[in-house]
Amino acid sequence: MKGVCFYGESVAEALRGKKLKGGAELQIGLLARTLAGHGVPVTVVDPEASAAEYVSENLTVVPVKDWEKGIRGIRFFTHRLPHLVRTFRETGAAVCYVRGFSVRHLIPLIAAKRMGAKFVLATASDTDLLGFGARYRKGYKGKASLWDWVSAIIPDEGAYRLLLRSADAVFVQHSEQAALARPRTKHVVQLNNVLDPEISTIRNNGARENILIVGTLSVAKGLRVLVPIVRKLRSVTFEFIGDAVDNEGRTVRTSLLECPNVILHGPLDRRQTLGRIATAKALVNTSPREGFPNTFVEAWALRTPVISLFVDPDGVLRRNRLGYFCEGNTSVLEELIQRTSYDLDTDYIQQYVLREHSAEQAVRAFRNIIDDAPQP
Repeated sequence: MKGVCFYGESVAEALRGKKLKGGAELQIGLLARTLAGHGVPVTVVDPEASAAEYVSENLTVVPVKDWEKGIRGIRFFTHRLPHLVRTFRETGAAVCYVRGFSVRHLIPLIAAKRMGAKFVLATASDTDLLGFGARYRKGYKGKASLWDWVSAIIPDEGAYRLLLRSADAVFVQHSEQAALARPRTKHVVQLNNVLDPEISTIRNNGARENILIVGTLSVAKGLRVLVPIVRKLRSVTFEFIGDAVDNEGRTVRTSLLECPNVILHGPLDRRQTLGRIATAKALVNTSPREGFPNTFVEAWALRTPVISLFVDPDGVLRRNRLGYFCEGNTSVLEELIQRTSYDLDTDYIQQYVLREHSAEQAVRAFRNIIDDAPQP
């Protein structure tokens, strides 16, 4: 069987269970392990990998030659483009998969077309499928520097339409994304986030006492709204997992350092993070927008209540009673944080996530794409 090639920077670190850059790397790593574990040959092309690495049966990580060589600003064309195309072609995969809209993803698109493979584009956030005006207001306005526009935003936006039009399939995270994608691309597949099998080895033998927030300290996570609540609720202990990655994140971290009821862990590896989720009274999310948070899936599997201020993808929290959605109301968030217990059926929640985020649904989606790929 011809297999699947995943492209992603820092995915090798995710496969090793190290500290993560974000949810995209985690999901790529989980998908790679899931497919390989079900007999699908998988290659992960990671420009940041130090060397080729045989991870497990059917799963190999390969670096890109001379990725850091050349003159900055032109090395994309002199070194990265030709070597990355060559690396993709050498995999001989039937499917090339990328997550999110980036000008760099034109390279696997070119490679896929040259070797007759299917090109799969997966959404990383709800904003991926909005029009430019909405993406500007939600993602760029007041947050991006001139260098951000020149080095990333303009090239990425330039590649946006081509990636969307050229994809043989667009993988989305929930039905609301699917509705936005269908008029704009050839084939839409809804694929729920895959559950990490390591979760089954995590145990909670202690009391659930603290409120947990997992994710980078950044403008994207909307943590500024949480600072007044943390200051007010001095009897509640708040734990934060993640590093400050922008100016707002650093400002929030400075404010949190002044609060005696805060534990700032910084970035933790996968097992440590899952362990803290398993012992939390509740997992709180304050992001103004997401795709489908991996932390929701992890919390459900570990019987930890989820409280979300702004995000309820596809209405899943309310419809299935998987947690609490505050509809942007910080007073509701504050009241929920203060509760000593929650009226949720955690056995049902755990069974829900085991059923709806299973490995089988991911394998089935990729096998369908592979079976449709041209055979040599």
